[in-house]
Amino acid sequence: MELFCRISGNGPPLIILHGLLGMSDNWHSLATDLSQHYTVYIPDLRNHGQSPHSAQFDYEYMLNDLVDIIDKNEITKPFIIGHSMGGKLAMLFALRFPGITERLVVVDIHPGKYRADVSMLHMIETMRSMNLSDFNSFADAEQFLLSHVSNPVLVQLILKNIRRDENKKLIWKPDIHSIYKNLSAITEAVGNELSSDVPALFIRGSKSAYITTSDHTTLLMKFPAAVIQTIEDAGHWVHADKPAEFLAAVKYFLKK
Repeated sequence: MELFCRISGNGPPLIILHGLLGMSDNWHSLATDLSQHYTVYIPDLRNHGQSPHSAQFDYEYMLNDLVDIIDKNEITKPFIIGHSMGGKLAMLFALRFPGITERLVVVDIHPGKYRADVSMLHMIETMRSMNLSDFNSFADAEQFLLSHVSNPVLVQLILKNIRRDENKKLIWKPDIHSIYKNLSAITEAVGNELSSDVPALFIRGSKSAYITTSDHTTLLMKFPAAVIQTIEDAGHWVHADKPAEFLAAVKYFLKK
């Protein structure tokens, strides 16, 4: 599958992989800063953003899509940043193709199986319950969401997933049906018995439960050269909650 991909900047290649219900546009401001030193590639993963939809949606299919982008753009030794689902994809790539990833940054996720966060499940259920044809404007949709979703960050994330079609009607950008149907595949472990000595930084939010102390042992067995850094007062969407702190941590690690 040929994915939509934003490319900017000049320098060593840096690939950014968004999380579930994210898209390349969410990383625009951070990519603008990073593109001063790197050539930044941010694809919309399948079923997200401006990329095609498919009933086939798991890490193997996404891995093939990522390899296609790397081959098409003749990318060698990329730095890779991945958040949540994108972090699992980044880990799988580093584990499956040793020696190719220059440095790896994984944001608030570990390689093992996990239970989908209650807030994420609620967000997906809310999106599935919304008949966008009932809303005349983004403001109407926002008012509905504010009455059903308590976290304003999630409200804005959902709103970014809405667009107008050629008839000016509101429609979803992502394939909500395929995402919901394949959600269990997204929570599965990646890499099985593989391990990688790639230099890796795992960034977690102090308010998030996606990487707990009990996950550290498994994480370090698969990535023995990894370091784990916590950003205070940040939740699962660390880069949105604390962009300055997140960017500082990433830039320091990539330049090491």
